[in-house]
Amino acid sequence: MGVFCNGAPRLHRALHNSTHPRLAASLPQEIDQLHKIFQLLGTPDEAMWAGCSALPDFKDTFPKWRPQNLGAAVPTLSPEGVDLLARMLVYTPQHR
Repeated sequence: MGVFCNGAPRLHRALHNSTHPRLAASLPQEIDQLHKIFQLLGTPDEAMWAGCSALPDFKDTFPKWRPQNLGAAVPTLSPEGVDLLARMLVYTPQHR
């Protein structure tokens, strides 16, 4: 999920600076997507992802959410499914 701290804000900036109305209209959707990810996985910080705050588009002003229990978020998954999902949804790319 390296894209969420690195690529998505860059896309956000490009959309914000765009004069094309259709591209600019998608900006709130991009921010909403980031917020939903942060609400589930927790807002990335140095404890979760060493070096995240040094990324060019990282903002200290991101809302701060704590990680949620994935099993509660997806109650139909088996424990093995929750484990697999947890292993895939990791901010640090090298840890996936």
